[in-house]
Amino acid sequence: MAKNLYIDLDLEKPEKTYIDLTPYFQGRVGDSMSEVYIWLKRNGLPFDLTAYNVGFHGVDPSGTMYNSVGSARFDRPGASRTAGKVCYSFPAGMFNVDGLWDPEFTYFYIDDGAGTRISTIGCAINVLPNQVIMGVDADFAKNEIDQIVVDLRNWANDKKDDIDSLETRINAMGGTVKSLETMINTWQSMLNTKQVPTKSEMEDYLDSKLQSQDWGQDLNLCLNAGTTYNITSGSVSNNPAKTSGTLVVSGRLNSLVQVFYDTKNQAWHRVQVSGAWSDWVLNTDFA
Repeated sequence: MAKNLYIDLDLEKPEKTYIDLTPYFQGRVGDSMSEVYIWLKRNGLPFDLTAYNVGFHGVDPSGTMYNSVGSARFDRPGASRTAGKVCYSFPAGMFNVDGLWDPEFTYFYIDDGAGTRISTIGCAINVLPNQVIMGVDADFAKNEIDQIVVDLRNWANDKKDDIDSLETRINAMGGTVKSLETMINTWQSMLNTKQVPTKSEMEDYLDSKLQSQDWGQDLNLCLNAGTTYNITSGSVSNNPAKTSGTLVVSGRLNSLVQVFYDTKNQAWHRVQVSGAWSDWVLNTDFA
């Protein structure tokens, strides 16, 4: 964390080595707009920064080079452009790895925008590790979060496909169960009215249940009780859902029941009494 103490940095670079900023400033991985206070001088005298921008150049522990200009502030306590005292804010996305920046290639500089650029002596900057990403504007943080979002979306899409496939199989099973229920109800009705079928009749009845007939005409003409029709077109007359589907006919002459399963696995039914068909009713209408 930056301290409100100005560190002397001479543009003439009188020192032979570098200045260690650690006693005055340490960054942390993920920091955004961390501040360090520096006093730029020349031959030991304050340097007027009126005509200059203050920048920073450095190489982090991973070998990545950074260059930033325009982050100098003069609105902090003690700061003065004419006296060379400046608060420098490290921009978001600069402290990505912990460790010591290379002091041989890490320094501050002034730039007049017209070709004059003067650097300070090298600076040793230490960056502390941090498990919490603080600089939400940092490019590395954005990249990691974006990748997590992409991975999560891919996983969700895969699971959705699995669920959709399972739902389709369950719906198909539901249609089969409903057809069996209709068949059982028909048998029970026959038993209740003493209409016990012969062996030959039962075999014919089972054959009709286990087989289906393609149909592309008016559904009013589907009158064979015990027959399953594969409706091949949604445009045939008296089709309630206007889609292809499966039609199951049960009952007896002059008292028939038609159940139609459309492509959305919705069930429609209607009855015929004395040759007249009732309106189609969507099963979900019954609450």
